[in-house]
Amino acid sequence: MARKLKRSVERWLEAERRGAVEAAEAALRGVFRQLPLPAPAAGFAARVMAGVGLARRAAPQPALGWRVAIGGAIVVAAAAAALAPAVASDLLARLSPAAVVGFVVGGLVETCQRLAEGLAFWQIMLAIGRALGSVLTSPPAMAALATALLLSAGGVRLLHGLMVMEKSR
Repeated sequence: MARKLKRSVERWLEAERRGAVEAAEAALRGVFRQLPLPAPAAGFAARVMAGVGLARRAAPQPALGWRVAIGGAIVVAAAAAALAPAVASDLLARLSPAAVVGFVVGGLVETCQRLAEGLAFWQIMLAIGRALGSVLTSPPAMAALATALLLSAGGVRLLHGLMVMEKSR
């Protein structure tokens, strides 16, 4: 341990023994400032990555057409950003409190109308569901549904048997 570091550690320990909390904290910070920072050797990360099979590969260069397209998109975005303040100030100049209130009220009216249309649609669907439910829960309808279920199950079983026979040939 270097002499300067050793003296700093002794100052810290002495302050701890005396019970001087703030002096001890300051001395400890001094000790930490004097400690050497360990650094890995040059190329350490590259060797580790190569060791686990994740060696860095050169990134493929995009084709010229893609580079031109990206450059054009950047130019268009820059032009739009340059024009945005002028367009925004023009729009803000046209805004008035009456226009804002009209926009909000119009939005609320449209929202309420769409909700009313949705409720009307679901009322119709409720009526249809009730009618179907009352018909399908009657004993003759239940017998017809059970018969249809049995016939379809038998048909599926027959088709499965035919497919198995065909496959075994």
